Amino acid sequence: RESALLAVEKEFTGDGASAMKKTSRGEDLEATLMRRGLPFNIDAATRLDPDWLQVCQRVSQSENGLARWEVAAARKELAREAKERIQHIVREFGAGEEYQG
Repeated sequence: RESALLAVEKEFTGDGASAMKKTSRGEDLEATLMRRGLPFNIDAATRLDPDWLQVCQRVSQSENGLARWEVAAARKELAREAKERIQHIVREFGAGEEYQG
C-alpha cells in the first residue's frame, strides 16, 4: 500500500504538482494533498489556473490494506484523466476493482 501511495505521489509531482503532508502549523494531515495550478493558501486575490488539479490520498482508517484517493479538477476531463492514471499505477501493486462509496 505504501509503495502504491508513493508511486502515485511521484507521478503527480513529476507532472508539476506540489505535495503537502502537514499544515503550515506542522500538524500532520494523515494524507498527502497534491495540487497543480492551485496554491495551498487561497484568499480573495487568488486566481486559479484554468487547468488546476487536486489529488488527495490517504491510508484507509477503517479497512485493512486499503488506500483512498479523491480527485478534484477545474474540468471533468482533467479529473477523469487523473483517476485513470491513479488506477493504472495502483493496479501494478495488486489493486482490485475500484470501489466508490
